Amino acid sequence: MERKKKEEWRLLLPYILIVASCAVVGFVYALIADRSDMWTMTSWLDFGRFQTPLYLFLLVGFSISFIAPLRIANNQPQSREEVWDRGIMLLWAMGYANLLVGFYHTFWGTTIFFLLGIFIHWGREIAQRKRPAFSPRLVIIATLLYVLYEALTLLWNDIPGMSGRYFRRELWLAIVPIAVFCYPPHREVVRGFMEYAMRITILYLSAVVLLYLWLCTASGIPITSCFALTKSYLLLPWRYSFPVTLLSLFGWQHYTYLSFIFTVPFLYHAVRARLISYQGIVLCLYYLLMLSFSIILQSRIYLLFIGVLGVILLVKSLTHISIQRVVAIGLITAAVGVTALLIISPNLLEYFTDSHRLELLRIGANYIGEHPWKGFGLGSSASLIYPFKQGYNAGHFHNQWMQSYLEGGLLSMLFITFVPASFYAVAIRRRLGDLLLAMLFFTLILLIELVFIFPEYLIGMMLMLCFLVESNKNVNNQHYNTKWL
Repeated sequence: MERKKKEEWRLLLPYILIVASCAVVGFVYALIADRSDMWTMTSWLDFGRFQTPLYLFLLVGFSISFIAPLRIANNQPQSREEVWDRGIMLLWAMGYANLLVGFYHTFWGTTIFFLLGIFIHWGREIAQRKRPAFSPRLVIIATLLYVLYEALTLLWNDIPGMSGRYFRRELWLAIVPIAVFCYPPHREVVRGFMEYAMRITILYLSAVVLLYLWLCTASGIPITSCFALTKSYLLLPWRYSFPVTLLSLFGWQHYTYLSFIFTVPFLYHAVRARLISYQGIVLCLYYLLMLSFSIILQSRIYLLFIGVLGVILLVKSLTHISIQRVVAIGLITAAVGVTALLIISPNLLEYFTDSHRLELLRIGANYIGEHPWKGFGLGSSASLIYPFKQGYNAGHFHNQWMQSYLEGGLLSMLFITFVPASFYAVAIRRRLGDLLLAMLFFTLILLIELVFIFPEYLIGMMLMLCFLVESNKNVNNQHYNTKWL
């Protein structure tokens, strides 16, 4: 019993050291910072003052996140398979860290670590003469159908210099599932990767919170101002700025997509861990940091999801009802509650979606009925919006189904529906509560944003979803229990 408790405390060590490094760097910076000269009065905020302490914090934190688990593992005997697994975990963990922080915010920076891990896994499986599983086939078929139909639309709606570029971006929707599901990763590898991802996410979210606290200290903004739940709370003495400015020191800055990526490791662990445990303590910290992120960045849809997620997980832990039933009950309750609130306060929808998104949907509605089968062509949305709206947020419709219908017609909208539906089917058939919850958030994002034309985020989001599709057992020249799922 004592030995078990000691091992659990050793697992907590990386998190304790991360929090300690956060406190030390924050304290030292508070001592040396010159508040009278914190900012340079230019046309844009000068975050150069924050670069040194932020990167020092990340350097210390990443070192702890990667090295501490390796030292624990090195004290235990490992087989050759376990060494290979550890290498793949580390590659994917570095890729995941880059997805959040964006040290190399390029195409190759996004993909290289994940591709290396996948190719090493393929090579090992091929060397052992294992056959490709291509499972779950339903997801592969659904994504391929959509991509192939989008290719077909180029025959009748090819906008020069636009359609081909958009199609190349959407290709990753099918490439990622094929790459991951050709030889599905072993459960132990996924588990190890998710543990690394949890540590990295806690580090990343702590850095964002630190930046917010430093900003408030430098500019005199009350720390509690973010609770006003308005994107105009960041009123600096000389200019107004959006909260997303806090992410300007990172390579990736779209908080909606980022929030999906870093929520997946939380879901993976939350459906497996007991609330009253050492891991439960870490998950509570994780949850509070995600909640802080949503409030600081004023991501209202994420705040809504986080609130509902907290209720679902709390009910599950207290009642021991299966996650599928809790989600079903939660969705019905949420639907009734939202309908009642919209009747009572019609402006509530505008609060959660922003007025420009509703305006774009109204613009899209003007074109319904025109070219319903062929659509207007890939990449045509900007030209459709231009007569009604110009400038910022006028490049696309901020709704995946509206965009697919207008650009590719009814069949494109139908095939785009098959993609999330295939993941839902796999989640229900295999009883994967984490995948089910992730798909609820993914669907919510598709309603307010576009995902498939931004490969820098699409690749990361699809990888995280595919990693949640665990097999019932490692594939050893055997097929799963069901043919399609």
